[in-house]
Amino acid sequence: MNVIQHIVENSPVHVVDGALDAADLQRTHALCRMLPFTRVRYGYRADSSVPLNFDYQWIHPVAQDERALLPLITLQSLVNELAGEQWSPGRVHINCITPGERRHKHIDGAKGRVLVAVCFANSEWKSEWSGDLVFFDGDDEVLRIPPMPGRVVVFDGSLVHRGGVPVDDCPEVRYAIAHKFLGAA
Repeated sequence: MNVIQHIVENSPVHVVDGALDAADLQRTHALCRMLPFTRVRYGYRADSSVPLNFDYQWIHPVAQDERALLPLITLQSLVNELAGEQWSPGRVHINCITPGERRHKHIDGAKGRVLVAVCFANSEWKSEWSGDLVFFDGDDEVLRIPPMPGRVVVFDGSLVHRGGVPVDDCPEVRYAIAHKFLGAA
């Protein structure tokens, strides 16, 4: 397992490669391809002091009985190792980002209250397909993390970020498991 730490707005962004073995990754990708995704309206904002904006995205909310089918124990172990055990597992969903879709800068929670673990779930992904997870400081793009099969990114939910969109001629959709962890109140 290889861990690289970046700093965005004084917060660590951990990029972990090799956390999933090939069999887990193949199983996870196959499951993502079979799951029903729903186009849902969601609220987003890049700053907690401004009103929500709204758009649509394809997601699959992970049900309790589906959790054992996904590498969530691995994500919990990584969070415990990288950020300590004060984080409790919260909501899990899978994003399905199609080529040409709109994605927006947003935050997932207040500083120190939500930690996010994103696991890229495609068993194959070519760099020319794009789809980078992008972090911002204000309007400035400060970090791009390319999706790689099984790559996990762990970060504070208060960091402004945007899920990447595959290029128009990409033959795949981009699957990412988003597991939120909640800090003590």
